[in-house]
Amino acid sequence: YIFILNFYLKYRNSAAYHVHFANEIHPLFELKEIGFLKSKIVITFHGYDEHDLPNGLPLKNLIHHFNKYVAHITANTQYLKNKLVAKGFLANKIKIIPIGIDTDFFENDTSEIIEKQPFKVITVGRFVEIKGQSFGIKAVKLLKDKGYKITYTLVGYGEELSNLQQLVKELN
Repeated sequence: YIFILNFYLKYRNSAAYHVHFANEIHPLFELKEIGFLKSKIVITFHGYDEHDLPNGLPLKNLIHHFNKYVAHITANTQYLKNKLVAKGFLANKIKIIPIGIDTDFFENDTSEIIEKQPFKVITVGRFVEIKGQSFGIKAVKLLKDKGYKITYTLVGYGEELSNLQQLVKELN
């Protein structure tokens, strides 16, 4: 702990710490608990970190620390906020800050129709079951079977990679 204290010494009076993924909170709770860290803590949940929370007593202890030491929690969707509240996080601490693209920024001249063959679809994300890339693969198979020219590109990595590759082979 002496090395941790030394590292955070120059930052202990910062206005705030932002922890980008909730599962990266260590050692801030411990530093708050001993009174070393004076800063507010803001934590962002992105989804997978909510799924990685422990169960049972460790979860209750963790949520207690979140509710006690965290000034604000941000979540990227109402769905994620609801999941956090259902686990015991305080709703009034959670603010929704969507991650995405403001499509109004882009202009679209609807008078000009551009047809490109094949139609291209891309998905970017971790290859985990909850992301549902397998549904995208199956949907593309249905569209191809109906004669549509379409390509589907998946970008990412994760535990479902081999399953997704196998599904692509099975569906040809």
